[in-house]
Amino acid sequence: MGFNFNNVTLGGHLTATPEVRYTTTGNPVATVGLALNRRWTQDGQPKEETTFVDLVAFGKTAEFLARYFQKGSAILVDGRLDRKST
Repeated sequence: MGFNFNNVTLGGHLTATPEVRYTTTGNPVATVGLALNRRWTQDGQPKEETTFVDLVAFGKTAEFLARYFQKGSAILVDGRLDRKST
């Protein structure tokens, strides 16, 4: 018996306009990058770090993302993490 919970909420800006493709069965899938900026001060000096995350949305969420968002749009997303090995 273990504890399994995979839920994450991220806020950032889209790195590109979402791209929608369709599966062979006609289901929409949108892909886009998300830039997460972190700012802080260390020893009196401003610091900044950016993390890039790939997003994938399916179905009506994919269509909504492609219709209403574009490169640079601020967005808050709720989902799960999926680590892809390359």
